[in-house]
Amino acid sequence: MVHARGVSVFLGIMLGLSSIVFIPSQAKNLSVPMSANQISSVQGTSKIELKPHSKANEHALSRGEVVLRTQDVGANKYMVGTIIIERPAEEVWPIIVNPYEYKHAIFPRVRKIDVLVDEPNFSRVKASINCFPFPDIGYTVESFYQPCSRVEFKRIEGCFKNFAGNWSIKPTANGSACEVTFSMLVEPEFFLPQWLVRQGIKIELPKTLTALRNRVDAISKAEAKLETQSILAADSKNNS
Repeated sequence: MVHARGVSVFLGIMLGLSSIVFIPSQAKNLSVPMSANQISSVQGTSKIELKPHSKANEHALSRGEVVLRTQDVGANKYMVGTIIIERPAEEVWPIIVNPYEYKHAIFPRVRKIDVLVDEPNFSRVKASINCFPFPDIGYTVESFYQPCSRVEFKRIEGCFKNFAGNWSIKPTANGSACEVTFSMLVEPEFFLPQWLVRQGIKIELPKTLTALRNRVDAISKAEAKLETQSILAADSKNNS
């Protein structure tokens, strides 16, 4: 039986990569504008109506903890993680959507990033991921952006059977802070019981959300600077 910690290595590879797409090298000629039909195929693929937080979860969030829960969407069960970041949504957004932030600061297992399609409301990126002690992995995700509020993504191809979900940003404290939520569905190509998959996510998802908050805090305190490389979606003015 595969130990949950081993599974979490695979699952952790995906957890900051909602902006990243992995496609074969011959697909470089795909860097063309998305049609309305193509965009709509991504938008709405992972609509999740989350239930309100319980009082216990609200208290946990106020203490700075990461809250994990599950949400049924049809026949699928999504894992959901939420954290409070004490900065406005406008400061969190350019970090969440920029794949280079994950490579250098939030999720250093990213080996290489190659942005193939870069539009204000859509991205497609090629990357390679260090999965040591296992072989490097690659997969394809397309992302649709709603500035300072939401990223929806879905896997197109690669080593997972299904990977879909979204990031959402909800302003709180009169806009001085925000509630960041990452909802995801994962189905590996090889058979694993879903409870084991969810256990792996429970191990890794808090790490990713906490690293995101630490990155935002460091930049807000001038202890670090935003990555110079970015994508168009990171600038909310491009989406207006």
